[in-house]
Amino acid sequence: MLAAGCGSTPASNLYTLSAVPGPAAGSADLSVAVGPVSVPAAVERPQIVVTMGPNQVWLDEFNTVREETAGKGYDALAAAHRRALARLSQDIANAVRALDGGGAR
Repeated sequence: MLAAGCGSTPASNLYTLSAVPGPAAGSADLSVAVGPVSVPAAVERPQIVVTMGPNQVWLDEFNTVREETAGKGYDALAAAHRRALARLSQDIANAVRALDGGGAR
C-alpha cells in the first residue's frame, strides 16, 4: 500500500475561453451593467430553468446553446464552450438592441 501512494500525479491541463473576434461595436446611448451575480443552488445546473408558476419550474434540457465538439479531449470541449458562449453573447446583444428599438444588427 505504501508503494501505491508514491506514484506520480498526472499533469494538469488548464483551459480558458478566449474571445472570438466579432464585428466592431457601434455606438449607442444604451448601456447595460451587470452587477455581482449569484446562482441559487436550485437552478445551478446546465439546463434552462423556466418558472411555470408560483411553485413550479420546468427544466429545459434541449434549448440551452449547443455546439458540436470538433474532436475528442478537453481542448475540443473548451473550444466548443467558447463558440457556444460567443453565440449566446451575440443572442443577448441582439435582444438588448431590440429593447432599445434598434433591432438586431
